[in-house]
Amino acid sequence: MQLISLILVIIMMLSLASGIIIFLGVEKGYRLRGAMYLLAMVGFSIMLLSRIDNFMENILAVIWLFYLTYIAFMVRKSKKTMVSRGWMMMLSTVGILGGASVLFSVALPHFNVHLEWITPFLVWLMILGHYFIVLKYEIISLKILALRAWTYAIFGSVAIISYMLIFTGIGTGLFHIEMSGDILVLSLIMIIIVCMVLPVINEMYMKIRIFISTDKLDTVYLVKKLNKLATRNVSLSELSQTLARYARFEYVGIILGSKVYGSKPQKFSREQIIEIGLLETEKDSVWLKLSGHAKKYLAEKEIIRVAELRDIKGVCIGQLLIGRPRGKSDILKADLDELDAVVNLIASIVDSKEKSK
Repeated sequence: MQLISLILVIIMMLSLASGIIIFLGVEKGYRLRGAMYLLAMVGFSIMLLSRIDNFMENILAVIWLFYLTYIAFMVRKSKKTMVSRGWMMMLSTVGILGGASVLFSVALPHFNVHLEWITPFLVWLMILGHYFIVLKYEIISLKILALRAWTYAIFGSVAIISYMLIFTGIGTGLFHIEMSGDILVLSLIMIIIVCMVLPVINEMYMKIRIFISTDKLDTVYLVKKLNKLATRNVSLSELSQTLARYARFEYVGIILGSKVYGSKPQKFSREQIIEIGLLETEKDSVWLKLSGHAKKYLAEKEIIRVAELRDIKGVCIGQLLIGRPRGKSDILKADLDELDAVVNLIASIVDSKEKSK
């Protein structure tokens, strides 16, 4: 029973929160719909209380019938097929689940049939039904912040209630633990702490994985690091070092003008830099075809790929030299395709640095 009591409190809070969010978050022209939803949610929240007198029972029944009548009116009034279908779905949801809630919470106790514990779950399902109907059929236009807050409240309740049911089921069914309210609340606090720590652990794992993994290149994390680096006033050598470190290349160099800004020292003559700049690009690609003397001395330096850096107009501003990947002899085709985005980002950073001088 303590589990049901905790779930009841959570659903009461969700019901009130949903009503307030909808009422405060509706766009202009939808105020009446927001007010009606708030009235209904307040009514169902009161119904979840264990002790209500006969007067309140009558008020709750009137609120449910009034809300049902309003939805039926909106079904007749709606001209758009999709919106009308949404109101029909709402009518079915409130009619069946709301009616069952009133039946179990208000009517049956007079006949000594006590199934009030079902009511919170019916109200919960009704709120979930409201959420998905509003989301799919747009019968109420909500501001983006209100929709986001409502989404957090809905999925937060789903996660918490599901966790409590599973935890109680495993604890009592497998380990024969007598569940108390204190144990449930403590376990819930612990899982919330774990959820708060998980993003930090995930960030640490991503940083470590990029150094220990020799599988597919993590371009998402790489782009994130380069974007963060772009906000700082870094040198081109530091940019090359960052790319070499997080992309796991033995060497990365940026050719700009007559200079090479590498992740580690590599000597290039002026003639070699000019020859690299004269290499032709592959069809519909930023990658250059390695040929002639350039191919020979680049191979000696273990540089296996060269990309052309272009500004926003598509004009060549330099080249990107990429060495052999650590633990591999060549770059995988899948990684090469994803590196196109990295090359364009490097070109954008280099172009911005040159224009800011």
